[in-house]
Amino acid sequence: MFQLQNVSKHYNGIDALKSISFLIPNNSTTVLIGPSGCGKSTVLRLMVGLVVQDAGKVMFNKEEISQSNILNFRRKIGYVIQEGGLFPHMSVKQNISLMAEYLKQSPDEIQSRISFLCELTQFPSNRLDAYPVQLSGGQKQRVSLMRALMLDPEVLLLDEPLGALDPMVRSKMQRELKHIFQDLDKTVIMVTHDIGEAAFFGDSIVLMNEGAVIQHGTMTELLEAPNDQFVEDFINAQRNSLNSMRGKFP
Repeated sequence: MFQLQNVSKHYNGIDALKSISFLIPNNSTTVLIGPSGCGKSTVLRLMVGLVVQDAGKVMFNKEEISQSNILNFRRKIGYVIQEGGLFPHMSVKQNISLMAEYLKQSPDEIQSRISFLCELTQFPSNRLDAYPVQLSGGQKQRVSLMRALMLDPEVLLLDEPLGALDPMVRSKMQRELKHIFQDLDKTVIMVTHDIGEAAFFGDSIVLMNEGAVIQHGTMTELLEAPNDQFVEDFINAQRNSLNSMRGKFP
């Protein structure tokens, strides 16, 4: 699916990414994790073409992403940004159908897809005419997810999708999201700072620090065979979060 080959990105002389390389497999969930500022959100922005690397290649299905072809790729990529990013002046239905209407899909096709997504995400269809300000935090995240899935993308990118929710809503949304991922059987790439959440969702984990990939593997591999002192320190710093997810990951 996605492959990064020696990708570097700099901002005002500061290294955001330092020649990183890794492969994202198809039909699995990969979680990017690490402390704030480690570069994990920058990776997602590179994948969706919102920023351009200074060196290296970003590949999608063995084809290099460039500014000349990114619009074609974006139709195959669903992207959920931090805190949802809904347009406040648009209703729920307008937010969800924005790209489908831009691509001139038929009203019947749009309505059928929205009905499917409401059922998938357990969003009440009688709230489609509401505006984002009238929604709860959990409902906003469901709408953001529906918007990202509207064009039935091949891959779903999520940047801290649950970070703004209170703990009880977040726990409920975690369970629901995992079921959705399993039902859709899509490639999912998620950014989080929470190691327990990474363990819950991730088939594989990419642990980053200061723009570099420190270790890439399963959570069990990170726990049992850390390849750097940072890996141990990062895990120990969030031991309570990880313990809360015990028994919920392979």
